[in-house]
Amino acid sequence: MRVLLASATVAALLTAGLRGQATYWTTLWLQSKPGPRTAAPLVDDQARQRVVLFGGKGGTTALADTWLWSGTWTQAQPANSPAPRWDHALAYDAPRQRVVLFGGADASTAFGDLWEWDGSNWSQVGFATGPQARGGHTMSYDAARQQVILFGGGSNGVSLADTWGWNGTTWSQFAPSASPPARSQHAMAYDPVRQRVVISGGHSGPTVLGDAWEWDGTNWTQSAPLPVAAGTQAGRLWHAMVWHPPTQRMVLAFGAAISGGFFTDLGDTWAYDGSGWTPTSNSGPSMLDHGVAFDPATQRLVTFGGQRVTSWTALNLTSVYGGAPALASSYGTGCGSPPMSLIPAAPGDRPLIGTTAVARVPAPPSPLVAVVFGSSNQNTPSTPLPLSLASLGMAGCWLWHAADLGSLATVPTQYGLEVQIAVPPSTSLIGAELHLQAFGQAPGQNVAGFITSNALRWVIGSA
Repeated sequence: MRVLLASATVAALLTAGLRGQATYWTTLWLQSKPGPRTAAPLVDDQARQRVVLFGGKGGTTALADTWLWSGTWTQAQPANSPAPRWDHALAYDAPRQRVVLFGGADASTAFGDLWEWDGSNWSQVGFATGPQARGGHTMSYDAARQQVILFGGGSNGVSLADTWGWNGTTWSQFAPSASPPARSQHAMAYDPVRQRVVISGGHSGPTVLGDAWEWDGTNWTQSAPLPVAAGTQAGRLWHAMVWHPPTQRMVLAFGAAISGGFFTDLGDTWAYDGSGWTPTSNSGPSMLDHGVAFDPATQRLVTFGGQRVTSWTALNLTSVYGGAPALASSYGTGCGSPPMSLIPAAPGDRPLIGTTAVARVPAPPSPLVAVVFGSSNQNTPSTPLPLSLASLGMAGCWLWHAADLGSLATVPTQYGLEVQIAVPPSTSLIGAELHLQAFGQAPGQNVAGFITSNALRWVIGSA
């Protein structure tokens, strides 16, 4: 029976010396998924713990299918649906528990209708006056003012700069004293901490924009401009923004910029905290004109669809952000006769957040074995690694990683000696590396009477 070490001790061991990266893109290879498409936004349906996708542009065809994501894709079969379209906008109205869809276009028509999704069906909602028909606009729910905010878009080839609010019954047009320039193909998201709706980028005619603006319910204020991707000009369009609750930041993903006079697709990801943009994550799946939403079921962002400028062909890739695979791998060799080894407790045993990860010394030289922990196998504060321990009387033994995070005693089990690490359920640890090596008392094996094992590299993950 395993004896679990005090989780407070382990939590302190981990969080004192490790910083992970909770923002990590992973592309999923799925058999069941929507068909390739562009210009199909995503939105999270919080009440039903689903991400909703509607329509989009599949090649040259406007689509009208509805798909739901909660870790896997499921096609919904509503009795009623909006007409096929792309470049529409979606927002989630939390108090009424409805997904709101407005506008969009097909090959010949711009739409000015409004629909709502209740989890099983779409219903058209009439209104007396409201925004003109358009596509390429954005919408986001302003929780502080309890209304869906719409900005910009394009109509008959002309970019717009109007601001509207939908309260579930009527549209109201605002007349702010300051407003962003007209644009379409921009991005929008709501920051619930600062209670601001943020828009960024897009284009107005041939001009690609790199500005960002914030809406406080009355007026627009210009904020920190968009970051400029390496090798590109300022400005970005066909990107996406969304609030990421685990990190309490707004996340901007991908899009397109101008490089050498031509469009180039981007795979970078940035976090916005209200004062500036910070690069984050590994390189994502470079694309533009995709959809992104936060999945409340899996606590990750999910992106779907889009295209690349190399072919301008619609994609049906699903990628998730906010989690990383947990990994366990061995490196180096043990010393002694026989050499001492340190292994995962079972095949596939990995350091997942919120679980207990176990490493085992299957044939210990004595009951006195401890496991030392480090954050790096590159160097100690003053000495490159690995480091020979021969000068300490341990001929043939090596220190494979820094021992900067301390050590824990092993406990006996029927399988040998084990060390059990209760990994805190903190997304801030995702992506952090932890290195382990066992040191055991072994009288007569060498002058010091101690031997060492190989090392284990753990990467803390959520999947």
